[in-house]
This record gives sequence, C-alpha cells and structure tokens, in this order.
Amino acid sequence: MAEEFYQSIKFDTILCDADGAFDVDGVVVPMTTNTGDTKCSAQMSLNSDGFYNYNEEHYTVWLAHEYSKAKNGGVAYPAIERMWTAWNDRKEHPNRHYNGHDLLSKWASYIVHLPYYMVNPFNSDSDFQNLFKSHWLADKDYHSSKYFYAGERGRYGLGAGPTQQWCAGSGYESDNINT
Repeated sequence: MAEEFYQSIKFDTILCDADGAFDVDGVVVPMTTNTGDTKCSAQMSLNSDGFYNYNEEHYTVWLAHEYSKAKNGGVAYPAIERMWTAWNDRKEHPNRHYNGHDLLSKWASYIVHLPYYMVNPFNSDSDFQNLFKSHWLADKDYHSSKYFYAGERGRYGLGAGPTQQWCAGSGYESDNINT
C-alpha cells in the first residue's frame, strides 16, 4: 500500500514558476497542494543567496529527488536536481543563528528531529549532524535564558501541535526561537 501511494504522487511535477503555476522547469517549491489544484500554495522561493529556507519540506524535496532519479535512469531531472542542490546545500550556508549557534531554522525542533530519524541524506551527513546538535544547544540555551529559566531544570524544547484557542488565537501553535 505504501509503494502504491508513493507511486501515485507526481513528484516530477512538484515545482512551480514565480506566478505559482506548476512548471517542470520551475524553481519555486510549494508547501501544500491538493488534487486538482492549478496553483502552488505557500510558495518557497530561492533566497538571494541561492538557497531555500530550511523547513519540514526536507522529506518532500528529498523524495522528489529520489523519485526523479528512479524514473530517469539514476539521474535526476535537471530542475529537480537544481532544487535538491539549493535545498541540500543550505547545510553549508546556515542563515539562522541564536546565541552563537548556527541553525537551519528557528522553528520548533521537529524541523531537525524528524529528518534525523527519517531521511538518510540528513542523518548520514556530518554538516547536518553538526547543525542538529547546534539546534539542540540553541533550544536549550533559549529555554535557559532569563525569559524561561526552564532549561536550568532540564525542561526545554520547542514543539508544535494542538493548543488552546485562547492561548494562541488558533487551535495549533508552532514554537520558534524568538529573539
């Protein structure tokens, strides 16, 4: 069933153009799409440094790259290869920092935890491993700051999930290191 589901996803058409239309040669990565959509949603464009901001799309970008290689004799389609390179090489050019720690993102820790357990190019790469540890240390420092004091008691950790409506203004909240 998993294989059937995987094969049903059109990873080779994941990219979009700057106007939000699906484009096999595009450079924009959509955060969400639905069956029948003609436009990309929550678009992620390349930054001026030539790399994407890092987030939970790591799995999708990696799967699209692997799918493309499998469908094209071991070589990814050119646009998919460019996407993967601009995504994967963020590890060599982190653009977020906290308290002397280089970070892939200031969002909740699941941003790096889940790829660590689920994506081989993340958990087998020394740059990603160093950033994984740096994210943990930043998270700990943040929660040990004068604003929380919780880290000093061994309690810390950014997360995401359901919350009370009165607390966050919605039923879902994702923490981040807010400087």
